[in-house]
Amino acid sequence: MSLKYVIIRGKDLFWRSLMFWTVLSIASLCILVLSCSKADPVPPPVKNTPAPVTEKAPPPSPPEKTIKDKLEEAKTINEALAITKPLMEDKMDEISAGHLLLAVWLDQHKDGFFQLLDGNDTSFAVAMKDPEEARGKRICVTGRIVQISVVKIAAGKFNDGIMWDSAGNLYRYTTVGTSGNLVESSRARLCGMLTGRFDYHNSVGGAGHALSIVGIFDLPQNR
Repeated sequence: MSLKYVIIRGKDLFWRSLMFWTVLSIASLCILVLSCSKADPVPPPVKNTPAPVTEKAPPPSPPEKTIKDKLEEAKTINEALAITKPLMEDKMDEISAGHLLLAVWLDQHKDGFFQLLDGNDTSFAVAMKDPEEARGKRICVTGRIVQISVVKIAAGKFNDGIMWDSAGNLYRYTTVGTSGNLVESSRARLCGMLTGRFDYHNSVGGAGHALSIVGIFDLPQNR
């Protein structure tokens, strides 16, 4: 192998190597440029979804007034009757809630009310025939006290008992104000509002019938 061949062969390998590295360098540079120039992926735009509109809750309803609240607001006997009459009913051996509530209201408004209660809008016979229709009507009774007692409760002080008139009719009463010197067997007059019929068991095993009244004894101290 001649020296000339070796030199030519060496130059050929050199140039081949040089070309390889040149191509490799250029390729690497292109790859680097491409990788650097490649933009980061752009995230899709975020849609601005409006917040859901929540309807305002309606203001809470005011609490319903109790019977006590309504009675405290009642200023006239008619207003008190409008509240208590629906609670009046005819019971055996019991007085109704409407009867008691009317007595409580009258006790707190008794000053000057005797004049309003003094009069008759019904009678024993008419009221016994139709107690429902007679509720809340004025009635005055003159007779003899069969039974009387003072009842003290948180709501007030009341007189509770039974009267009978000259015709033998019985009345179950609850009165406000004073009963003065009235006792059992005393003659008396009372005026008030009729609250219904009062049925009771009598001593012979039968049933008796009376009318219930909420009112005031006709005494100078109550006028």
